[in-house]
Amino acid sequence: MFDQFNLSGLAVLAVVPILGFLIFVHELGHFLAARWMGVRVREFGFGYPPRMLKLFERNGVEYTLNWLPLGGFVKMVGEQDDFDGPGSLAAAPPLRRAVVLAAGSFMNIVTAVVLFAVLLAVVGVPRLTVDPAGLRVQIEAVAPDSPAAAAGLQVGDVFLTIDGVEVFGPENVSNAIRAGAGRPVVIVVERAAAQGKPLHATTPAPYRSR
Repeated sequence: MFDQFNLSGLAVLAVVPILGFLIFVHELGHFLAARWMGVRVREFGFGYPPRMLKLFERNGVEYTLNWLPLGGFVKMVGEQDDFDGPGSLAAAPPLRRAVVLAAGSFMNIVTAVVLFAVLLAVVGVPRLTVDPAGLRVQIEAVAPDSPAAAAGLQVGDVFLTIDGVEVFGPENVSNAIRAGAGRPVVIVVERAAAQGKPLHATTPAPYRSR
């Protein structure tokens, strides 16, 4: 239980920097779009208030460092006051205002695309490499009047053993059945309707491989 608590605690802690990064990118999108659309920005904060210190000021924008490490924020003219002032977001034309408001989500999408592209370039496309010879074989079709139909085999049955030998892979199943040509072959399958209980089936004799 203690290990599970530690793992869950670490998972929660891991969310903080990830969430902080996503929020920072989102707010950066609003900031860049506001500057582009001519909307005045009063403050761009790293983290959330209360303020720790003012880093510097440039082009009328205060860049601040704040105590709560959750991304950042943008304070624009016309969000809470001075709605009709010069460079106000509220007074901006609808199209410019829409660009500023949508820029945050757009930046998150662009960031996701860039990160996936970098991961694919570095790691490559993940591929599942499975050896068919090591997998159980499921019956996909049963021909009418065939030995399999006479033995009661059904679509969806999974081969477990043939003549007491555990079998994996289509080729091994085919070889095991051919080896019993001309005599009854005892087949043990797993059937979903039987709730995982093995079922025994015996092909009629004489059986000829086809």
